[in-house]
Amino acid sequence: MRIRYHGFPWVRSKAGSELQKFFSDYGTLKHIPKGTPVFKGNEFYPNLSLVLSGLLAKFSESFTFKETSKVKAISLLLPGTVLGGTFFLSNRLSNIASTALRDTVLLDVKHEAVWEYVRTHHNFGKMLVNHLMLDLESDLEGMAAIIARPPEERLAVLFKILVQRYEVQNENGWFNIPVKLTHSELSQVIYTIPLTLNRILLEWKKRGLYRKEGTERYAHKSLFDNLYDWEENRMKNNDVGSGA
Repeated sequence: MRIRYHGFPWVRSKAGSELQKFFSDYGTLKHIPKGTPVFKGNEFYPNLSLVLSGLLAKFSESFTFKETSKVKAISLLLPGTVLGGTFFLSNRLSNIASTALRDTVLLDVKHEAVWEYVRTHHNFGKMLVNHLMLDLESDLEGMAAIIARPPEERLAVLFKILVQRYEVQNENGWFNIPVKLTHSELSQVIYTIPLTLNRILLEWKKRGLYRKEGTERYAHKSLFDNLYDWEENRMKNNDVGSGA
């Protein structure tokens, strides 16, 4: 699914146990109701935050394409992901905004407190920077996927990422997509219009690749065949080269 880097498009990587423990030890709980902005574009966010529960969207604010109905492209912050890395690393504001798509709980740590901890825990600092780099790579991969992949491939990539993230096992060849996203949210993640999304899902349904039961979406395992991922290809080639 990745074209250039190690981070996955649109979906931030889950923080490791050491990083999650840091937030548990030093963080302050904050509840964000559904639909509430965490921060807006051109606002500085002074915290590094861990998403404990819920779902956040991150996007560029006040950036629309008037000639289309594509309002914005969003990336997703699921439980276990970190928010605010670019503010922390650069100490600059940006045109990035974040809003709660579901009722969300965060653990907030002020930048100053994180830096103070890093000064006396160098290995933690290296691990933190490495994780925040994965988050930046995720944003870049999201843009690369929008440019390089057609909408139906982007949707298949998103479904596969979610399945892998939650380690969903297939049942008789079917994967239950673990995050319940609306049509509007899906179309914003893969940056297309809802009409195109409906067309893709109907075509997949006709081909036996997709079904929906109530609010549950299911994708057949064959939908994920032949989705290019540079890192998976590299590892396969290394195994072939070593005779494994």
